[in-house]
Amino acid sequence: MQPAPVCCACAPARPGLRGKLARTSLFLPGFIVRNLLIFLLILGAIWWVRRALQKARDRAAGDPKKVAGPERMLACAQCGVNVPESEGVREGSDFYCCEAHRSLGDAGKGR
Repeated sequence: MQPAPVCCACAPARPGLRGKLARTSLFLPGFIVRNLLIFLLILGAIWWVRRALQKARDRAAGDPKKVAGPERMLACAQCGVNVPESEGVREGSDFYCCEAHRSLGDAGKGR
């Protein structure tokens, strides 16, 4: 003959159950922390690989943001303002900051 089924609220306390619950509750935070750590390590690895691939693409494409080096600055023959050589206008041996000053020519040299 089998005993009658008993619901959880009126079931007699079993000494072994309390020990299992205590061990399970201590195990659960460690389980969560371990999984969280593994998840963070995977995310870090993905980030590192993506960053390395992006750097390789930038190097292969010839990054336009990088400047080749310092550029020589020259004084305008008209006003005396220093301008990068690539942005100015040259006429003969004279260097000017803009087209307007080049068209004025020698008019400002007497200052």
